[in-house]
Amino acid sequence: MLPVIEAFMAAHRLADATIVADAGMISEANKRAIEQAGLSFILGARISEVPYVVKRWRRDHPDAEIGDGHVFTQHWPADTTENRRDQVIYYQYRAVRARRTLRGTDQQVAKAEAAVAGRAPVKRNRFIQLSGADKSVKRSLEAKARALAGLKGLTIVFAALAVSRWIERATGWSIKKFVTTARRYRTVQIAAGDHALTAADLCQMTYGMHSNGSTVRSVRTNLRQVRKCGVYLPEPNGCAGDRRGVGGVECCFVG
Repeated sequence: MLPVIEAFMAAHRLADATIVADAGMISEANKRAIEQAGLSFILGARISEVPYVVKRWRRDHPDAEIGDGHVFTQHWPADTTENRRDQVIYYQYRAVRARRTLRGTDQQVAKAEAAVAGRAPVKRNRFIQLSGADKSVKRSLEAKARALAGLKGLTIVFAALAVSRWIERATGWSIKKFVTTARRYRTVQIAAGDHALTAADLCQMTYGMHSNGSTVRSVRTNLRQVRKCGVYLPEPNGCAGDRRGVGGVECCFVG
């Protein structure tokens, strides 16, 4: 899979790509290759054991049912011995998925019980335990299947997660504090392939003349307002373009 992805990125001159795939579409080896290549990914996660966050929720809510659509979030930070980045795994519970899974489990367990009791021939069934001539129902597997019913996992790794951790370590701030503090700096440079684009703040200084004759100096940050008032006076006095009144403020439209 990775050679195909790398060929696509080279053909389109992409510095990064986010791989999105269902659990049945990607092997563990391909997942490791994508991880080692440093690519971002969103992958369906196979759930072989009941996740810790689900166990903890059920322990804290012993008499409650998980709400339809509930999403559990499990952070999986990397340590220094692992050749991977931080991961976040989301587990979603859907009632209709649970009903479908439990119905199938009930049918398979009933067949396993009939085979163990000798009422039906032994066929391939994951809930039947064979030990020599002895047959039994795998109750532990049944319990796990019922506990996992309705859950579906999604593993997400973005470069932004690693960048966030680096920022926190380098500044000693939480990422929330960093974003809040840096919000005032509005001009950034974005690399898109071989091109460098400068994204400047939409906020611009405007000058106009209020209907009462006083000079108006204001800052417009709303894009709709910016378009509404057009191009602004470079100086508070004089207008070489078309002067129009907008909401009690005369704006100078040039070009």
